[in-house]
Amino acid sequence: MTKTGKRKVELPIKPEEVPAMLKQLGEQAEQGKLVLGNKEIEVDEYDTFSVSFRQTKAGMRLRVKVKYGKAEQDDDSDD
Repeated sequence: MTKTGKRKVELPIKPEEVPAMLKQLGEQAEQGKLVLGNKEIEVDEYDTFSVSFRQTKAGMRLRVKVKYGKAEQDDDSDD
């Protein structure tokens, strides 16, 4: 089954947690599924996979976005 659309997760994070979070994301990506907070994101069949850490007034925020391609039309017609 081909995945379509996009998934996004944002979580607050402390600056000192960034290295451990990057390691965790890498290990989970190898397994094909990210588990962040109470959300799961399948990371196979993606077109775009981005991870960003942003400074905010309240501290820092982790953002993970995964975009999947558009569903392809099956062309089984024999004209």
